[in-house]
Amino acid sequence: TTLYKAAIRKAHRVVFQNENDMSLFTQLGITKEERNIRVFGSGVDLSKFHPITAEHCVNKKRNFVMVARLLEEKGVLLYLEAAHTIKSIHSTTHFFLIGSPPNVENYPINKKLIDSYSEYVEHIEHSDEIATLLQQMHCMVLPTYYAEGIPKSLIEALATGLAIITTKNGGCIETIDKNGKLVEM
Repeated sequence: TTLYKAAIRKAHRVVFQNENDMSLFTQLGITKEERNIRVFGSGVDLSKFHPITAEHCVNKKRNFVMVARLLEEKGVLLYLEAAHTIKSIHSTTHFFLIGSPPNVENYPINKKLIDSYSEYVEHIEHSDEIATLLQQMHCMVLPTYYAEGIPKSLIEALATGLAIITTKNGGCIETIDKNGKLVEM
């Protein structure tokens, strides 16, 4: 808390993307309530991210995607294991994982681990065409227990009209209305 206090001590306003973080910082005395501003994410370019077509929604194949920094706390292993389980039962379901694992020696999420699930999950390490890729999907999955603001991938999924499966984690809660499912972590 000391470093946070020092970093924002002269700030006139402190911007938060979710209610949990704003309440926590106020409760810990890091910032005062009157200095706090709540925004609802960082937004997306709606000229790139637009709703999928109705014809796409009736496609018999179901495409699930996780777009994230491939950190353990983002729930990557949970996603890989769920893909393995579901794909074993529903062979026409497809799973995609978009992102790169950290280039850190002995990190639990690494290329070797991801490759071991290649029968169940198609891994795309990097893409500058996320908007185009999302047009081919049906559901965004983010099983995170990471301290999120409001995840950019979920905002992009919302703009595209995808269903969302995510956790009851601060920042993720704000993205779900009637368009998805929140799960316990």
